[in-house]
Amino acid sequence: YTAPVMTFTVGTSVVEVTECFVDENGYSCYRLPNINPARMGETISASLTATYGDETVTLTHDTLSVNAYAEALKALEEAKAEEERNTSLIALVDNLLVYGAAASHYVSESTDAFEAVLGDISADADILSMSGEASEKGGIGYFGMNLDGAFSFRLGVKANKAGLTLVAVCGEEKVVFNLDDYTADENGIITIVYDGILANELDTVVTFTMMDGEEAVGKVLTVNANSYLYRVSVGTDAKLASLAKALYAYGVSAKNYVK
Repeated sequence: YTAPVMTFTVGTSVVEVTECFVDENGYSCYRLPNINPARMGETISASLTATYGDETVTLTHDTLSVNAYAEALKALEEAKAEEERNTSLIALVDNLLVYGAAASHYVSESTDAFEAVLGDISADADILSMSGEASEKGGIGYFGMNLDGAFSFRLGVKANKAGLTLVAVCGEEKVVFNLDDYTADENGIITIVYDGILANELDTVVTFTMMDGEEAVGKVLTVNANSYLYRVSVGTDAKLASLAKALYAYGVSAKNYVK
């Protein structure tokens, strides 16, 4: 067989994948990354097309979904003897399914209350502070998050002089954003996205500092993802509050699972 192509279809979205990797069992594996949590319950069709001599051969599997995989994984674990079960994995799957349902409910037009029982987020999970003095050179104006599955911080900053940078520090990792590379909106605000936050890192603290060369500019923001989740969980948007609580519970179980 030559020239294999895997075509994934989710609703109206179609993705063709030609690159694969071979796993330890000799299987050629194709990835469909970045499935939005709200679409975890949707059926995925995977069609593999390849050439054999002069013939084109296509094999299709059209009963896949993230939810089905998660449920099957949970069933396999629960079928084990009680002392052999990985309870952290079962809890992770349970909270993943609730998170996906909350995400689907959030993007829907339904006005019904979310049915799952969700615990409140403790105020102790909220880490957010601004330290230092304001500066005429600029500063950090607001902080938020994108909750589309690839969790990321979203910051609004104002740079009143050229050459400023925004430095994000998370543990030993440092990311530098050159603000001259960004375009401000009509209010003079530059939007910076700090991405790559994993589900088991929602309590991890990140520090954001604007710099003018070696000099700190304005106030320093110290924050974790849970600070945003806590704030929206006590807000007036019931759908967003449910999503935040479900994501928080998923984050806690993800951290427990990787310990």
